[in-house]
Amino acid sequence: GSFADESEYTADIDVFPAVDVDLEVDPNASGETATHSWEIESADFGGESLDYIGVQYNGTGASFDSLSADDATVELTASGEDEPEEVDLSDGSSVFEEEYAELSFGLFADSSSDGQANVVMEGVENPTEPGEYEVTLEFVEDPGLDDEFLVLTYTATFEVSEDGETSASVTDVDTQTAGIAAAGA
Repeated sequence: GSFADESEYTADIDVFPAVDVDLEVDPNASGETATHSWEIESADFGGESLDYIGVQYNGTGASFDSLSADDATVELTASGEDEPEEVDLSDGSSVFEEEYAELSFGLFADSSSDGQANVVMEGVENPTEPGEYEVTLEFVEDPGLDDEFLVLTYTATFEVSEDGETSASVTDVDTQTAGIAAAGA
């Protein structure tokens, strides 16, 4: 067969209807330590369990360095439930490194998601330069090498100013995107 027939990797990107994503930063003064609160209208993972949430602030100058799992709260609406409930991060292997955080769920946590999701991070060091910054949350399910993994990506914008007097909350999202990749022959 041709080379194309022997491909071991396929990827599809689906764009779903836009969902509301709200990111509030308090206080929103540059260089201040702040609470960053994300609210996602609908994080529909089709009943699958999340392995982790990736918090991508790359290029912003913000810092997660001083944070631990105790500083992060994740609330997910589990399959069949009506409202979000806190999901335990204590036995996960969360990572907090400069402009990236990985909020990892423990093996026995119910991290299924098919509704509203909230992610709150306390103690984030705001960017030192005033301006508007685009950041993302990635909801990731990775069952291993032999199966598909699913990523839902949510994007929001926040603003910091020298005096913190501008609007602390910018609600705006264009799309929810999902990447599905299958590995294996």
